[in-house]
Amino acid sequence: MSIHEMLCTDDKALLQYVPDYRINLLEPNKMENSDFEKFQTDFGKVLKYIKYSGDKDKLHETTHEGDAYKSIDNDSAVLMNAVTGSKLKIKPEEVKVDMCKAIEDMRTECWEKGKAEGITQGITQGITQGEELGHNEDIKNLMTTMKWTASQAMDALKIPHSERSKYNISY
Repeated sequence: MSIHEMLCTDDKALLQYVPDYRINLLEPNKMENSDFEKFQTDFGKVLKYIKYSGDKDKLHETTHEGDAYKSIDNDSAVLMNAVTGSKLKIKPEEVKVDMCKAIEDMRTECWEKGKAEGITQGITQGITQGEELGHNEDIKNLMTTMKWTASQAMDALKIPHSERSKYNISY
């Protein structure tokens, strides 16, 4: 792909200021899993993390298979965080980062935040309509914070399958 192709514009005025030459790019989303293993450094793990960052289940599966993500260079972990917006807490003084623990810590923090927001929101709105309204808000908070489906949020809240139809979740 050339630089001009990457810019996705036909604006001749703009393109005249940009030199056009071919460049080899790595597109993690188009790579096969076997391609990541070709890298001798943590860069292959970074690319694989980027590929699956939009699919929390696949990302969790990927980072927890074997010991590959238990010891990642700090710079690689910071790059994963920056590119994907993962919001993992990475201490600058650490030489190696356990991505499995970092992801679990993030999930726990999001869970606690979602739970706290649900409780706070319920208190400030003066919820008097009982458990059903509280669960609706809790479900929505978990879906937003954790990027879960309604079913996953209801599982986390231990709402029985027989009662799930009474909750009106719109997203």
